[in-house]
Amino acid sequence: MIVRESLVARRGFFREPLLFQHHPEHPMWCGSRAHRVVSVRGDDKLALLDDALARADLAGALERRLAETGRSRDALAIAIKPNFMFMYSERDHSTYTDPVLVEHLVDWLRARGFTNLTVVEAQSAYGNFFFERGVRHVAQVVGYEPRDRYRIVDLTEEMVPHHFDGPLGDHFVGPTWRDADFRISFAKNKTHTWAWYTLCLKNIYGTLPLQNKIREYHYKREIYYPAIDMMVAFPVHFGIVDAFVGATGRSGSSPTRIPTRHAR
Repeated sequence: MIVRESLVARRGFFREPLLFQHHPEHPMWCGSRAHRVVSVRGDDKLALLDDALARADLAGALERRLAETGRSRDALAIAIKPNFMFMYSERDHSTYTDPVLVEHLVDWLRARGFTNLTVVEAQSAYGNFFFERGVRHVAQVVGYEPRDRYRIVDLTEEMVPHHFDGPLGDHFVGPTWRDADFRISFAKNKTHTWAWYTLCLKNIYGTLPLQNKIREYHYKREIYYPAIDMMVAFPVHFGIVDAFVGATGRSGSSPTRIPTRHAR
C-alpha cells in the first residue's frame, strides 16, 4: 500500500472510550423509532432506483423537510454526496457510485420542482500521488455532466473553519455541505481496509475537507470520530446505496479484475 504515514493503531483506540453522548433529539437518532429500509433486486438499475425511492418515500421526507424549513421547493438546498474520489481506473466501475444513478436522482428531484441541487465531494489522499485529483476533474472523468441541472462542488477548495462540539473540535467544513437543507448520502457498496465496508455512514467521511486524509484522519486522528462529528453537526436526511455493481476484497478502493455483480 502506498502510504507515507504510520498506520499502527494507537493503544487508546483499542479501549474504544465513550466519545459521544446519546442525542435522542438528533435527526439521525435510531432509538426505538421505526425506520424504513428498502432493498430491491433486478436488472434495470434506473427502474430499481425509482422503485427504491418510492418505497422508501423520499418524496415524503422532502415534504417534511419543506415544512420544517419553510422553504419553497426551488429554494430548498439539496446536497448529494456520492462516492467517487477513490476512483482508480476508468475500466473498473465497482469502486465509485454510478454517475448514471446519481444523475437519475437529480432528474427525479428536478421533475418534482427541486432545482437547487449540488453534488459534493472532497479531495482524497490520491492527490499525494497523482495529478489532476480535484473533485471537478475526477467527476468529469467518471462521467458527470451537469448541463445546468446541478452544480459540482469541491469541499476541499471551499472549506472554512468550523468548531465541532465533539473530539474534532476546531476544524473545517465545506459551506455547501454545512448550509444544505437536505443532505443525501449516495454511497457505494464496497469493502474498506479500516472500516470493513463503505456504506452511507462511511461515505460521510468523504465530506471531511482536508485533502491528505491518510495523515489527517488516520494518523493524526482516529478514523471514526471525525466522520461521526460531521454527522452529528450536519445530519444526513436520506441514504441510498449503489450495490448494482460492488467491489469486494482487501480494499474496495483498489481496482478489481472482475467487479462483483450484486444486482441490488
